[in-house]
Amino acid sequence: RKVTAHAELFTMLGDLTGDRDLARLMNSAAGRLQDLIMTVGPAADGIILNSRRRLLRELRAWDADGAAREVERHLGCLHFMGRMARGASSGRIRQAS
Repeated sequence: RKVTAHAELFTMLGDLTGDRDLARLMNSAAGRLQDLIMTVGPAADGIILNSRRRLLRELRAWDADGAAREVERHLGCLHFMGRMARGASSGRIRQAS
């Protein structure tokens, strides 16, 4: 449930922009994000929670640039953790089949 909720946040953010292309991109990315979080496992729980708090703080302050930076840092961190979880065998996130 946590993985799905986290991925849905990114879908929701894409929808809120009002940009259909961005919304489709975020929806597609949400599926890959789910796979990445499943790869990292429970080790990501605290990182996700703290990032969510920082993101909400930026959104409450109406700081779109700050929110974008937080999302970028968060996804970078998850990507790094995913590589570590896979033994750094690949620099790319595996695509869903």
